[in-house]
Amino acid sequence: MGRLTGLVAVAAMGLAACSGDDADPPAGDPEPGADTASPGDIDTTRSELAIDDPCEVLSEDEVSQILGFDVTATAGVASPTSCDYDSADRSGGVSLDVQNVAGDGCDPVFAVAGYGEGGGEPVDGVGTYAKFGGGFVPQLAVCFDDEVTVIASLGAESADPQATLVEVARAFETNLP
Repeated sequence: MGRLTGLVAVAAMGLAACSGDDADPPAGDPEPGADTASPGDIDTTRSELAIDDPCEVLSEDEVSQILGFDVTATAGVASPTSCDYDSADRSGGVSLDVQNVAGDGCDPVFAVAGYGEGGGEPVDGVGTYAKFGGGFVPQLAVCFDDEVTVIASLGAESADPQATLVEVARAFETNLP
């Protein structure tokens, strides 16, 4: 699942570059270092869908039932908001990388991951919109209300990888706050 780790790193760098600091603040903005927010104000712009630990959204039992074998969830492998569901012998499983994107929407993550305009195959019936692709490692990128993206990567044998990933994404969507 190393490809997912690489995509996540590229996505994180791209999003960080988009939110870089300007040398001079625009007119009317507070001076750098000015105390404009109290600790109680910090999370007020977070989306109600914001996910800190995807392993808490989708249980091991739910993923095991979908994949047809027991899995163990491990948080934070590819990124702080990722969860890997692997078989005991690590021969297969599914990885979820979640990005909280309420400020920017899903499109920047989709673009960096290769699912922008012309990338991937559109998939109906899950999230606000979704695309399937990934080549050697089947992937499903799903946008939920322009607030959360999930890129699910399948590292297990499946007669229909797209259907399997859609089922995982639907279970995730059902459990969103």
